[in-house]
Amino acid sequence: MNNKYFFSLIIFLTCMTLKAQLIDSTKSKVEFQVKKYTRKTVEGVFTGMTGAIKFIETDLANSSFEVCIDPSTIKTDNNTRDRHLRNKEEYLNIEKFPTICFKSQSIFKTANGYETTGDLNLHGVTLQITIPFTYSNNKFVGNFELLRYAFGIGKEGGKMIGKEVDLTITCVIK
Repeated sequence: MNNKYFFSLIIFLTCMTLKAQLIDSTKSKVEFQVKKYTRKTVEGVFTGMTGAIKFIETDLANSSFEVCIDPSTIKTDNNTRDRHLRNKEEYLNIEKFPTICFKSQSIFKTANGYETTGDLNLHGVTLQITIPFTYSNNKFVGNFELLRYAFGIGKEGGKMIGKEVDLTITCVIK
């Protein structure tokens, strides 16, 4: 192969690798669990994930996540509870806050996979969080715990619903 074609091939492959990949919304979701009355666990899911991911395992410094979910997609297998969570001011208040978004600031390799630190904007509050995750076959899976009061979700001090929400993010890229 002559050098001109080899160099062109290297540039093409590099550009393809650096290009952001879109999220497959049909295969991506955020599942959650929260304790209720300290005995029962409420489970649910958000769909409607959108955004772009630039993930280069060999160049994490130039990798990034910009991901949003649509809070109106919440499902807990209880339509009355879902409407309450979507519309009440102290919960998701989707009319005022139509998206939940995360934008990474850094991505690092860990002993168990990776972790990303960035800004999560939820219910009008932006806080820095860290999400540990794994990556395989165009699929990211992250698990972490979120303190809902920090984002103004629910009534602080209430004993009916737990303070922590366990989240599992499954994000598939095209």
